[in-house]
Amino acid sequence: MLEAFFVTIWLETQEGQLRSYRLKPTRECERTVEQLFLKFKDRPQKLIAVKCDTIETMKQKKEMFD
Repeated sequence: MLEAFFVTIWLETQEGQLRSYRLKPTRECERTVEQLFLKFKDRPQKLIAVKCDTIETMKQKKEMFD
């Protein structure tokens, strides 16, 4: 069975602010991360971090914070 990943990225703007964005689900976490690093390589925004969560980890986080 293929697993879906929810990808969250953190970007640093030119003003130094950090912003997070949740991208659409993917089945290829590693490939998505590689593509993101290449995409932001020559942009003014810096790609600070990328996280791939599964359905299970999303549920655990929701339970922890509810």
